[in-house]
Amino acid sequence: MKRLIVCLAVVIAVCGFGQAKAAYEFFDDFNDGIADGWVFPYNSGMTQFPGGDWSVENGTLVQHFAGDGNNGLVDNLLLSNQVIETQARTIGYAGIVVWYQQVDETLANYVAVSRNSILGLWVHEHIDGHATTYYYGGPAIADGAWYDLKVEADSATGSMAVYLDGAYVLTHVGSTPYRTGLSGLYSGNAVTYFDNFRLTSDDAAVVPEASSLAIWSVLSMVGVGYGWWRKRKAA
Repeated sequence: MKRLIVCLAVVIAVCGFGQAKAAYEFFDDFNDGIADGWVFPYNSGMTQFPGGDWSVENGTLVQHFAGDGNNGLVDNLLLSNQVIETQARTIGYAGIVVWYQQVDETLANYVAVSRNSILGLWVHEHIDGHATTYYYGGPAIADGAWYDLKVEADSATGSMAVYLDGAYVLTHVGSTPYRTGLSGLYSGNAVTYFDNFRLTSDDAAVVPEASSLAIWSVLSMVGVGYGWWRKRKAA
């Protein structure tokens, strides 16, 4: 089951003009058997299977390819601050990716937080073609065991608070200057299963779809009208 909740609001600036913002909540337990709403870009910096080998099987999103750097992203949703959570199991590594920006066919900027079956937790930053991995260790994953991974990403500071199975583990402060982008899942080295993906944010700029243009127009007019009223009142 997929659920996308979007709450639009007009933020009235000092100058009197309105800017649309949205609070998002996206949830997918993959029980509908399809991966609509997701995109799987070329695995950046690699010369392997483009985007991995993704499919929905038995109510989980599965990434079959054993190569590195496979991203599954929520489509058309650019976020800065966010809380992102998933359940995963693998004998390779699996986790979460934030601030994904595709530069060209083979290059992207992003930050991934994942758990390795042997090395524990790590953070992988891919910036302008240069990759840096920060190893934090911790318990290895038992073969076939599910675990819950949550990341709270703060775009202002670049910090990412990491929770494992509901318990706070660490905070990584990233060096990437790219702190807005797509969000989703990350895996490699072995087959990975994902379930119960949840993404929330109250800091997203809205780019309206065609079906939302009427609502967008009303909200924009409310913002502009309020600004005109304030100026008229002050005169």
